[in-house]
Amino acid sequence: MQTLTVVDTGLSYMQACLEYYLDGGAFFLLYAAALLFILIAGTKREQQIFLPSAVLLLLTVYNPIFPVVLNQIFDVNKEY
Repeated sequence: MQTLTVVDTGLSYMQACLEYYLDGGAFFLLYAAALLFILIAGTKREQQIFLPSAVLLLLTVYNPIFPVVLNQIFDVNKEY
């Protein structure tokens, strides 16, 4: 991940991150299917536990615009 910078990749940052993390596997599809199952058939308690964390994950890690904005504000590439 040290070779991956937001400035160089721009909006394709999310795709590059997913390629690094998933390595061609279908883990993201299984995760999405599990979240859909919890949303439809899960109990209220399961939804309270798993869905907010999934929303935060989608807003931070899988959002291509969020890292670009963070980089412009904090200039994180100079630190690492």
